[in-house]
Amino acid sequence: VSALDANNVWAVGLGGTILKYNGSSWSNQVSGISEWLLGVTTLSTTNVLTVGRNGTVLKYNGTSWNSENTSVTNQGLKAMSGLNSDNVWTVGASGTILKYNGSTWSSQTSGTSSSLYGIKAINANNVWAAGYNGTVVQYNGSSWTAKTLSAFQFTNFYALDGFDSNNVWAAGQTGAIAKYNGSVWLSQTSGTSSDLSGISALDANNVWARFRLRNKF
Repeated sequence: VSALDANNVWAVGLGGTILKYNGSSWSNQVSGISEWLLGVTTLSTTNVLTVGRNGTVLKYNGTSWNSENTSVTNQGLKAMSGLNSDNVWTVGASGTILKYNGSTWSSQTSGTSSSLYGIKAINANNVWAAGYNGTVVQYNGSSWTAKTLSAFQFTNFYALDGFDSNNVWAAGQTGAIAKYNGSVWLSQTSGTSSDLSGISALDANNVWARFRLRNKF
């Protein structure tokens, strides 16, 4: 799910499903595909991007959804985050990271072969992603640096979110939650052993995580 404002919210999912909320009701939109869609980011009412399996990328122009021929990867794309039309990232299987500069998609070297499932762009020089085997990677504006969190090396992260450089969370397998405080990643007690597949951070006192209900991505 990605929201621009209270009257413009998009949700994507199985079989190329795309739904839009207009402030009062949800309606189906025609995606033109049957691939699973797993990530979406909203930049404006005429610029919405979604990604999914087999390197699928679609773009909404305010009227219709159209396929973006990235010609970069056929890896499954799991999540995306955007700041503006010139700075959009998506991550996926086998450490795949793509960046959109407003006109073209290019592959970036992640420094890991672990699949990445969550990403958040704090600003153009601070982007975080997380994935399998306790892997987190950070972009500093020019390159990505990967590391394995020792406390989570046997844990898969399925989601990541944050709102500034000192407040970033990763969530995943068996209720695992890790927080970055600007210098180090620390484990937090979630109170559940269920897998967590999503996380949303509004501010330091309002962070929500959701259970993973299906054993498929």
